[in-house]
Amino acid sequence: MKKFNIQGLCVPEDDYMMDITGKIEKIKKYIDRGEYFNIEKPPKYGKSTILAALERRLRDEYIIIPINFTLIKPNYYNSMKDFCSAFITQAVDALGFSCDDKEYTVKWRNYGVRDFNAFNNHITEMCRDRKVVLIIDNADKNGYTRIFLDFCTMLKSKRAASENGGDYTFHSVIFSVTGIYDKNNKRIPEIYSVPWDIASDFKITLSFGKKEIAAMLKEYEADHNTGMNIIKITETIYDLTCGYPHWVSRICKYGDKNFHRKWNSYKIIEAAKTIIKR
Repeated sequence: MKKFNIQGLCVPEDDYMMDITGKIEKIKKYIDRGEYFNIEKPPKYGKSTILAALERRLRDEYIIIPINFTLIKPNYYNSMKDFCSAFITQAVDALGFSCDDKEYTVKWRNYGVRDFNAFNNHITEMCRDRKVVLIIDNADKNGYTRIFLDFCTMLKSKRAASENGGDYTFHSVIFSVTGIYDKNNKRIPEIYSVPWDIASDFKITLSFGKKEIAAMLKEYEADHNTGMNIIKITETIYDLTCGYPHWVSRICKYGDKNFHRKWNSYKIIEAAKTIIKR
């Protein structure tokens, strides 16, 4: 039986989810155009779930390298050698699951990469005549260190050279970043922006509308037969959350556990109040 998941990655086979198909197809258009862009949202906005679904969608057309900077320890940013080694190790591990070309995966494992010059050349060879998409989740996890800035500069330079036919590099690069927000959940631009000027303007909203919330509730109702008024429940949840993915799922999870199959708008409002007080 499926559940409402408010911790970690959501997968359609195990979790009740709002339909993200439309968002994935819109994001794919950025990738098809070879754009570099940032997915910039606060914590618990479903960024990792979006990236995982995007990876599955792209596998048949691209070589996908998903990296998570959460797994790169802070001390690895003190040395180019350590950073490059950690990056390549993750790339090899990821390709072991996402790429059927085992020979290509083995070529990524290059122990001679000790600085960004060698790393630059290695990326050139790995991307030569291939469409490789680099996805970095939690790109700003350890802040904008000198090595991170140098890494961004390298990507920028390689892209410029490749557009003039002088290099090979990643077809598309996606950074998922959280940044810093004030107490009203508003972005602080000066601190927040990833320090490169080649990123395309990402205009796709990751919040959900009433139609998408209702579709999830219909799936839940088909399994549990609560008799809820899906239209009214959807409107109440949307009014309380503005479609913020985590809060939608959190309210629904609370309802699944505590409503005893008696869903109504009053209980939804009380659930939201209870959750906020915790």
